[in-house]
Amino acid sequence: MSFLQPWLLLALPLVLVPIIIHLVNQWRYQTKPWAAMMFLLAAKSMHRGLAKLRQWLILAMRVLAIAGLILAISRPLTSGIVGLVTGGRIDTTIVMLDRSPSMLQQSPSSRESKLATGLRQLRQTLSTQSSARWILIDSAVPTSQEFESLDALIDSPVSLGTSAIGIWPAMFQSALDYIHINRPSQTNIWICSDMRQGDWQADRGPWPAIREAFQKLSSPVRFFVLTYPEIASSNYALSVEQVRLVGDADHYEVVMTIRVRRNTPNQGTETVPVQIAIGSGHSQVDVDVIQGLGELKDHRIPIDSSTTLGWGKAWIPSDVNPADNEQFFVFNVAPVQQTIIVVEQPELTLPFQIACEIPKDASGTPDVSVVTFDKVSQVNFDDASLVIWQGALPTSEIADQLSDHLNRGRSVWFLPSMALLEDRSQGNSDTTFGGFRWRDNRMLESPIKPTTWRSDEGLLASTQSGMALPVGEILVSRYATIEGETMALATLEGGAPLLAKLNIERGHAYVCTTLPVDRASTMATNGISLFVAIQRSIEQGGIALGNAIAYTAIPKLRGANDRQPKDGSRSESSVATPTTSELNLTAVETWHPIAVDDRFVSNELGLHSGVFESGAKLVAVNRSPAEDNPESLSETQFAQLLHGLNYVRIEDSAGSNKSIQQEIWRAFLLLMILALLLEALISLPRKQLAK
Repeated sequence: MSFLQPWLLLALPLVLVPIIIHLVNQWRYQTKPWAAMMFLLAAKSMHRGLAKLRQWLILAMRVLAIAGLILAISRPLTSGIVGLVTGGRIDTTIVMLDRSPSMLQQSPSSRESKLATGLRQLRQTLSTQSSARWILIDSAVPTSQEFESLDALIDSPVSLGTSAIGIWPAMFQSALDYIHINRPSQTNIWICSDMRQGDWQADRGPWPAIREAFQKLSSPVRFFVLTYPEIASSNYALSVEQVRLVGDADHYEVVMTIRVRRNTPNQGTETVPVQIAIGSGHSQVDVDVIQGLGELKDHRIPIDSSTTLGWGKAWIPSDVNPADNEQFFVFNVAPVQQTIIVVEQPELTLPFQIACEIPKDASGTPDVSVVTFDKVSQVNFDDASLVIWQGALPTSEIADQLSDHLNRGRSVWFLPSMALLEDRSQGNSDTTFGGFRWRDNRMLESPIKPTTWRSDEGLLASTQSGMALPVGEILVSRYATIEGETMALATLEGGAPLLAKLNIERGHAYVCTTLPVDRASTMATNGISLFVAIQRSIEQGGIALGNAIAYTAIPKLRGANDRQPKDGSRSESSVATPTTSELNLTAVETWHPIAVDDRFVSNELGLHSGVFESGAKLVAVNRSPAEDNPESLSETQFAQLLHGLNYVRIEDSAGSNKSIQQEIWRAFLLLMILALLLEALISLPRKQLAK
């Protein structure tokens, strides 16, 4: 409980006044023995206990009346669980603010967003409390920023919404770093979020290490969580994907796939009009939404034949969340999809070669080169989007070339040698690349299957329709083990990785621990997962080759270390989006905005949707597809994340006028009135019996 006029609590000792008056009255009378009174005292002795109880009740009611009056004029604040906040000055108050697109969902009646509601309620609540330092850690820039006052923090431009997804493990790590460096005596952390699962990463973030680190802090930390998990069932989200330019010098068309998603499945069919603008041209197409999902695949828009590099915008009618109603896109002539396969024996990677040679769509122009180790020194990796390396890890100059290939945002797959899979003595090589090395092999009596794989993002993610890849149908008879810091994308029975991603600063390096040959696995015969993973790798590596780049807004992390706890344990909370350096783009601060949304803030380039120029390249920035997933953390899931920490959770909705803390002086005033009434009732003289 806190008070708007806490200094009036200094008057609480006045509750002793009735007690003092009672004691003074007791001292005014002296007892004198008198024989005639002995009989009267004996007659009243049986009523003395009831009389004393009556006197004590009268005294208690008078004390309560004075206490109620003092507490009422002190203007106490409470609202149930928030009433646990004690008054007094807090050393440090940290506000952890969710600025992701889903927080811009508005109330249908007041049109106030979740973010605006949260900021308003934080201002109302924290303005009644004193703090020596005000710190903001927001989801778009998850580093600590200090402000002179609460109003400066709330009114800052960095409190506005963005297009960037939140990474809550990184935000908690920043709070830990601040506390470790500044060592405040007492810290209150206020969290404002809509609890989207994609932001909190409950299933893969380093939460055990984060909880342990907070529990080990010497100074007390309390968490107060304002949640707005309400999902607008009628909200629609638009996405434009697989944008490409097809045709020739006489006739070009922009081809795209348009998807409209509803937060909850609808009954029947709903038609959503999609407006598309490219240059001075404008068109409209209707998308039928059935059971919450509508898709228009390979929609074609003719454009001026002189335009080979351009941009456009698509949007749907406004609804309760304006942040997911529009998408920007860019287009250019598709670059050649070049893949280089370096192999011991060409037949060992034939399924990989076939997967690379099949174009994913009509715009693709695959170019696959297969070379053996004795000719690898003659290979130029500059124009390749994907390199598949099967055999012993590269050394010296070739290793440097592959490192440069990754530094430019391209992709590499590493596969074991056949000798390693067939002979244990071939393992334990000292050669490393990207922090990993081959160790030894496992030859199994009966094949095993993958038990888990990442279906939410990455190479093995489910399709847009939600269909999972048949990774679990692959049988593995032989595989190699590895050493090094990796993130498993698919694991076999027993926990060994089948496909893993290396923990490197730039590019996309993957390790597959088996080969697509009959004596090692059924990866070739069950080839759907292999084909999809390879095509996604080619697409990842090819992004940096073209001049039209689709870029997902991601938080401005200070570096790779921000994605993992300080104790060195591996964090799997990375965002599957290339960084600007991987895409061969200039620094974000040098981008020139061409078209931006209404929420654009000039000093936050790369965090807001729009189209930008980066040298000779056009960059379309949009929200992450994960933001269109309406699933929120349940109370049970959240309780598991902060298990063992001191926190309270307050749930509300966008546009709510309910104050987190409310004045309850009326209750204390009522207490005073009731105490006075009871005191008067008890003080009434007893009824005289009729003679």
